[in-house]
Amino acid sequence: MNTAWFEDMGGDCKVRGVPYAYIAGTCQIELPVGQVLTEVVRGFEYLPLRQQLEIKPGQRHLTLKVRRAFDMKEHNFYSGDTHVHFLSSQSSHLEAAGEDLNVVHLLASLWGRLFTSWEEFTGGLAPTSSQDHLIWVSQENRQHVLGHISLLGLREMVAPMCTGGPQEDWVGGEIQALMADWAAACRSQGGLVVMPHMPAPDFENAANIVLGQADAAEMCWIWQGEQLGQGERGYYRWLNVGQKLPIVGGTDKMSNGRVLGGSRTYARLEEDEEFSFDNWCKAVKRGQTFASTGAMIALEVEGHPMGEELALRGNGGTVEVEAVAWSVWPLTAVELIVNGRSVAREYADPDTRQVRVHHKLRVNRSSWVAARCWGPHLTDAGPVMAHSSPVYLEVGGRCAFTATEGNYLLTHLEGGIAWAEKIGVFRDEAVRSRLIALFREAQEELRRRMKS
Repeated sequence: MNTAWFEDMGGDCKVRGVPYAYIAGTCQIELPVGQVLTEVVRGFEYLPLRQQLEIKPGQRHLTLKVRRAFDMKEHNFYSGDTHVHFLSSQSSHLEAAGEDLNVVHLLASLWGRLFTSWEEFTGGLAPTSSQDHLIWVSQENRQHVLGHISLLGLREMVAPMCTGGPQEDWVGGEIQALMADWAAACRSQGGLVVMPHMPAPDFENAANIVLGQADAAEMCWIWQGEQLGQGERGYYRWLNVGQKLPIVGGTDKMSNGRVLGGSRTYARLEEDEEFSFDNWCKAVKRGQTFASTGAMIALEVEGHPMGEELALRGNGGTVEVEAVAWSVWPLTAVELIVNGRSVAREYADPDTRQVRVHHKLRVNRSSWVAARCWGPHLTDAGPVMAHSSPVYLEVGGRCAFTATEGNYLLTHLEGGIAWAEKIGVFRDEAVRSRLIALFREAQEELRRRMKS
């Protein structure tokens, strides 16, 4: 089985050295007579099956049944992978069905002079889509310093796909377009703008997030369990400067060594919404999401679920916060994160698959609250985990703001200005000037929030 980059993609995967084949419910295989170890898995909501079987002489049929442990669709949560490369539309559907994944964003892109998946683009749902598994081909546009950006739900392709030289653009390429241009083009089509593999690279992405040009931040292959990873710390930085930014999960799958949906997004539709691609994207924009590598999580603050805002009168007060996590695999703990710091944690008994934490939180300034959980089982994306989007608490009409994070970003944006002035390759000076102006606008916005 090939597991190299851009090599014979689709229909198979290898997880921590163990090969698996995707099948559409049935297959033919030669098995030896005698003892055979079998394993069947299907996403995050089915109990994995692993058992020893006796194959008898002349046996022609074998039936294996996997049982659903819970169904998130009963709670209006539908799963999706926001970041997939190189698969065909047909392979995307086969693997999505095998992984019980509802939405696949297959992203065309450019790697030097190699264009990938552009021929799969239709400007709508791929014809291989089905009622439960929707495939939409869009784009990841990239610049090696300014950042990467996923443009989801495109009706028309956005060119140029990548600029600025290797490894994304061709050797000698100049900066032709800003990340902000790409974001605006996507939004003009009603699309969803995602900043992938948080937190880097992010020179211009930093400015665009501050200026509200992102609909979500993506976590992919940086989960570390109990220890906060660089992706989570980078994500908290935006929340700590007053940004309302939903979390999503994506794999950045580029080989058979990654499982489609191994890091995925669960987005909650409204009670009166039918499952569709557009409604799933609307749920992401509302922030009714959590990212997962195998666990489920729910968060409420005074009955307000993730993505919602809660305004507190006067100088704040005390709010009731509750989070619950569950999984088909054992869990270690669930914790509450407030303004980037753990404020409450509840450990599970050994081999427990559900854990709950309840906390009375004293709030005297604008804040955000999120929940995360983890367990010991290792997947291709790291430990089994889940991380919610925040609930936002507003006190005194101000946004949540941590001065140290704001000062970090001001310095970071100053570095972007220096890069644009002295290092970046621009044949059109107007593009350089617009980029520098963008950085300065973001700095001014941060200074405004500091004073408010």
